[in-house]
Amino acid sequence: MEKIVKEIYMDFVKWVAENRNMTLEETLKVADGKIYSGGDAKKVGLVDYVGTEKDALEMAQKLANISNPVIVDYTPAKYPEIFNFMSQLTYTLGYGIGRGLSDRGIETYIYPPST
Repeated sequence: MEKIVKEIYMDFVKWVAENRNMTLEETLKVADGKIYSGGDAKKVGLVDYVGTEKDALEMAQKLANISNPVIVDYTPAKYPEIFNFMSQLTYTLGYGIGRGLSDRGIETYIYPPST
């Protein structure tokens, strides 16, 4: 599993390097898992512009040469409080079970030790 994660990480780093016109070494220096503010991301070359959602929509409209864009909002619907509570409860329960399995080593459950 660790090998797969490392391969995916390196594929992503290479993609960033190619698409941000950075060397692999430059990209690896900033690809350490740190969370960047917009301004800091711009300073290290990870973004071209820092702005608001409105700025991004205007830029997309200009780049796509669209005069009257239709904007679709995919914000999830708000549910009554009981549904939000149940959703959080099931997520937490599943997360806890997953953590418990990973802490004990999932292999133990899939491939019990031979006797």
